[in-house]
Amino acid sequence: MGSILIVTEIQKGAVREASYELAAFAHKVAGGRPVASLVIGSGVAGTAEAFAKKGGGDVLYVDRPELANYSVEAWTRVIRAAVEATSAELVLISNTPLGWDVAPRIAAALDSGFVSDVFNVENEGGKLVFVRRVFNGKLDARVAAKADRIVATVQPGATDAYQGATSGGAKALEVELGTARSRFGETKQAAAKGVDLTKA
Repeated sequence: MGSILIVTEIQKGAVREASYELAAFAHKVAGGRPVASLVIGSGVAGTAEAFAKKGGGDVLYVDRPELANYSVEAWTRVIRAAVEATSAELVLISNTPLGWDVAPRIAAALDSGFVSDVFNVENEGGKLVFVRRVFNGKLDARVAAKADRIVATVQPGATDAYQGATSGGAKALEVELGTARSRFGETKQAAAKGVDLTKA
């Protein structure tokens, strides 16, 4: 039985709340599958170790100066290596701008099923059925992928953050990043106004 792999996001030096929500989601659907996580960045070894104790399970991390900022090429290579290392059958990524960018590429690279913007999952006879909203949130669609491996993006706020403790540890993953064809410029974050719709 393959594992569940959580792709963790780091923001301002800390694991994003959405990644703790992914941990809760992963443990909910595990059904005996081992839960593993991936932490990518620069200076993230300690963060990976901490996440292992707070829902991340067995955490792989890639800690390289060139990963201080997001690069879709580098992240794609690293995630593919982590999927291979963990024999992951389900890859969970937050439905954030980063997730929108990298998740379809991972699914295509792995020739796997892809389900986006999931807010719930049900187990029907051992088959995972993902629930997502369609038609501008007016209807719920139930999606069962035919592929043996699935990449899914999960709505932030779809579940509460993981609150328990896990006994996993953190281990460095060696990955050849290759030569990037794109270069990071800068990240601009809009000023918060009104209601955070990602939590709606």
